[in-house]
Amino acid sequence: MAAPVVKTRDEIQTEVFEWLNTTRYASTSLAPLAGGSANFIYKATLTSPLEDGSIEVVVKHGESYMAVAPANKISISRCNIEAECFKTLANFSTIKAIESHGSQADGKLCAIVRTPRLYHYDDSKHTQIMEYLARSANLKSWIYSHLNSNTSLELKPQCHALGKAIGEFVAAFHNNTDAKLRQTLKGNSQMQGLKHMINYDWMLDRVAQFPDIFEDAKGTFTEVKDMALRELENERHLKVTHGDLCPGNILITDAPLQELSSAKTPVIITDWEQAQLGSPSLDHGEMLGELFAFYLYKNFDTCLWIARGYVEGLGELDEEQKWRNALQIGVHLLAFGPIAGWVAEDERGQKEKERVVKISKDLVVNAWEKKTEWFKDGDGKVFGFLIWRGG
Repeated sequence: MAAPVVKTRDEIQTEVFEWLNTTRYASTSLAPLAGGSANFIYKATLTSPLEDGSIEVVVKHGESYMAVAPANKISISRCNIEAECFKTLANFSTIKAIESHGSQADGKLCAIVRTPRLYHYDDSKHTQIMEYLARSANLKSWIYSHLNSNTSLELKPQCHALGKAIGEFVAAFHNNTDAKLRQTLKGNSQMQGLKHMINYDWMLDRVAQFPDIFEDAKGTFTEVKDMALRELENERHLKVTHGDLCPGNILITDAPLQELSSAKTPVIITDWEQAQLGSPSLDHGEMLGELFAFYLYKNFDTCLWIARGYVEGLGELDEEQKWRNALQIGVHLLAFGPIAGWVAEDERGQKEKERVVKISKDLVVNAWEKKTEWFKDGDGKVFGFLIWRGG
C-alpha cells in the first residue's frame, strides 16, 4: 500500500477553511484547538449564526495518518465511525438532579450527559462540524481545578450525582442494538486490536519494570490476557463500546461545582473514533481506573464519590460482570498508571508508583480469583463497593 501523502498543517487548515466557505458553515476565521492526537481540530467563527444561535463551531478533520505523528498511518474509517455514533446517539441523554442543602452547596445540580451535537459530516472530506462548548474543560482537568483534596464533604451528593448520570448514560449506550451502528463498529477491528494491546500487553510489560513486585503474578496476567482475547471471539456477546472512555474525553463547564448547582450542566462525551464492539468492562475499567488513580496517587476522595455514583448508575450487574469490572480496573491501573505522569520522576515518585502498582497487582489477582476477603480489609477495602452495595 502506498504511503499517504502528508500535507503540512498550514495546507490542511487552508483546505478546510476553503471548503467551509462553500457550505452553510462559511466562516470568518478558523483557529486550531489544543488537544487531540489523531485529528486536526479547529474552532470556526461563522459568518452568520445557526438556527440555534451558535456563531462558533468545532471543525474536526481526519487524514489517513495521525495529526501529531504523520509517519503513523491510521484508518480513515475512524471519521465515519465517530459520525455514525453521533447520529445514532443524537437524541439520547441522561439527566440526574440532586438537591443539596449544605451551607456551601445550596441548590440543585442537574447533570445532562450526552454526545456533542453533530451539525454536518462530509464523508468525502472526512470532516465533521459540531457544537463548540465555550468555557469548558475536560473532566480530568476540571477535577484537578475544582475537586481536589481540599473539597468540602458537603459536595459529596453532587459528585455522586455526576458519576451516576455518566454511569447511566454509559450503561444505556452499551445496550444499544442499532443494527447499522453495530455493522459500522464491526469494521473497526484496528482499534479493537489496539485496545487489547495497550491494556494487556502493557500490563505484562510491568513485570519487567517491577520484577520484585510481579514475581508471582506473571502467570495470572497471562491468563487474564488470554481471557480477554477469547471475549472477542463471540461477536454476539460484544456490546457497543466507546473505546476510550475516560475523564479526559468528557467535557464540562469550567467552573466550581457550587457555581453549576443552579443550572442544567451539560456533560459531553466526546472522541468516539475508537468506538468498537467489545466488552463493556474495558470502558468501565478505563473510566473507573482513572478515578481510582486520582484517589491512590492524589488522595482525592472526590473521585471515589464520583466512582460510587458511576457504579450505581450502571444498575444491577451480575456477579461475573462485577468481578470483570474490578479486574479491568486493576489492568488499567497497571497498564497506564506508571506511565501517566501521576507522580514526579524522582525517588519519592518511584516509591509512590511501587505502592500503587502493588495495590493494583493485588486487585488483578484477587479479582481474577474472586477472593472476597481481600475486598473487605486493608488496601482492598476501597474497592469493595465494586463487588457489593455498601462495600
